[in-house]
Parts: sequence; C-alpha cells; structure tokens
Amino acid sequence: MGAWRFWWDSTRRFYKNWGSYVALIFSTNLVISYLAVPFFNWLLEMLLKWQGVSYVSYTNVLSIIIHTPIAALGMLAILLAVIILIYWQFAFLLLGIINIFRGRPQTIRQVLRTTVTSLTLTSPSTFLFFIGYFIVILPFGSFIFTTPLLNKARIPAFIVSYLLENPWMALGLAGFYLIAGYLGIRLISLLPLMIIDRLPWKTAVTRSWQQTKHRTLRYLWTMLVTLFMILAAVTLIYMLIYLAQLGFDKTGIAMAAATVNLFIMEAITEVIICYTTAVFMMLIIVCYRQDFTLLRQAPQHFNEAPRLKRWTRATFETVDPRQRGDWDSTGD
Repeated sequence: MGAWRFWWDSTRRFYKNWGSYVALIFSTNLVISYLAVPFFNWLLEMLLKWQGVSYVSYTNVLSIIIHTPIAALGMLAILLAVIILIYWQFAFLLLGIINIFRGRPQTIRQVLRTTVTSLTLTSPSTFLFFIGYFIVILPFGSFIFTTPLLNKARIPAFIVSYLLENPWMALGLAGFYLIAGYLGIRLISLLPLMIIDRLPWKTAVTRSWQQTKHRTLRYLWTMLVTLFMILAAVTLIYMLIYLAQLGFDKTGIAMAAATVNLFIMEAITEVIICYTTAVFMMLIIVCYRQDFTLLRQAPQHFNEAPRLKRWTRATFETVDPRQRGDWDSTGD
C-alpha cells in the first residue's frame, strides 16, 4: 500500500472514532503535563537548591560532577525516572490504540493494568537496552512521538547551539541525526515486539531488523508524506483563522474575535497533536503486524462510551459493512 493510501486510511480510521482517540491521548497528555512535569520540575528545583547549584549548563557540568556529586546522581536518577515514564506512556498509548482497533473490549483501567504488567515483567537487561535505545533514537523519534516529558530528556538547546557553532561538530551532529533516523526506521517494530509479544530485546532487534529489510525507503516516504499532509492541514487552518481575524480587526468586535480565535487555535492544536500521535502509532502497529490493510478493517462491535458515541456518530456515518473485519483474524 502506498504512502498516500496509508495517510488516507489512517485519517479515516481516526475520524471514524475520533472521540476515543482524543479521549485516550488528550487525557494521557493532561496527566503528564499537569502532574508528572510539575512534579519533576519541583523535584529538580529542590535538588539543585539543596545542593547549592544555581544553574546547569555545559560550562559547569564538570564542576557539578566533581564538587556536588549528589546533585549529579540526583539529576541522573530524575532522568531515568523520566525515561521510565516515557516508556510507560508509549506502552499505554500503544496498547490503548490497539484496544480501539479491536473495538475497545477492554476498559481504560484494564489497559492501564496491562501496561503496568508489561513493565513489571521487563528484565533489567531489557530496561538497560531501552535506555540506550531511547538516547540514540530520541532526536528522530521526537518527530513522530511527542510528549511533554521529552522536554525534560532531550538534548538542551544551548548544547545544540554550541555544537552548531563548530562546523565539524555540526557535521557530526547531522551525521548522528541521520544514523538515528535510519536506526529508528529499521527498529520501528522493536517496542511493540517487546511490549506486546514480550520478546527479549535481542530477539526483538533481530526480528524488527528482518521485518524492515528492503522497506526502509518505503517507511521513510510514508512518514514524510504523513508529516507533509499534517503540516499542510495545520498551515491551511491557521491561515484561515488569521485571514478571518484580519477581517474582524476592521469591526468593533476585534478583541472578542481574537479571544475566540485563540481558543479555537488551542483546541485545534490539541486535536492535531492527538491526530498526529494516533496516525504514527497506527504506522508503528501496521509495520509491527506487517499488514497495512489493518486500517481498512473494523471490529464487528465497538464499545464506546455514550457521550463519545454521540460525538463520533454526529460526524461520521456507520462504517460500510463490506469493510468490516476482525483484528484477531489477521493472525497474531
């Protein structure tokens, strides 16, 4: 299936049950943004204040390690905690979207329980491998999986600016991004194999490498087409809002219109974030299952909350019976 067909099928799949996707992804991001991120901010602030560290920069990293090793170890522990939470968020969203694919036979509480179980069964070696995988793939993966936690774990902007000032370092950074992108595509099925199939990391790496053999360019093109369509849609929507505001600026309700337009932009941004996350999760799922026709299959029954059902049915008609199918019939 071509890249354009994937984008159309994934968009249609999202639109058909957009209430469930938005509820899953938005609620998760809400918890992360207003509970996890403030907690880690407070924890880091208390740690630095306790150890008498006024700021953290590439100019004083060595000094922190030598003179305040407790602060260095504490920051490392916080980073590991952030990585664990990112792993949990990815696993929860992955299992949650698969649950929507299947018609939501499980409740959110059951999906959460399954996620916790998958984490408790993770071996120490698998977790250590995930830390290395996360560090290498992070620069590339942040384009297709966004979470507020990435701001706590990504390479600081001042370090990137420092590297870009030196041509050789800038070239090395570009090479690192290219290698990370290549590995990200070749290992696109890695986490589902580890989370869903619970394979050891060595077996999962081998299988993902085999699955993506001779398909790297195809998957890259699919990602680029999807990103292009998302950026085009965002640009069009924001341009329409901007042009509308230009018209309102000539009236007496300019301030009220600006407030409403700002609210609309915020709401649209949240929906686009949910849409982007869902679409790229769908790409990971179909790559993991090696079956792009999954997006055109639908469960016989869909257990959706009454309010979400009213929202989605108001914007999308019942799926064509000829397109019905069963996730489980595709083979596990």
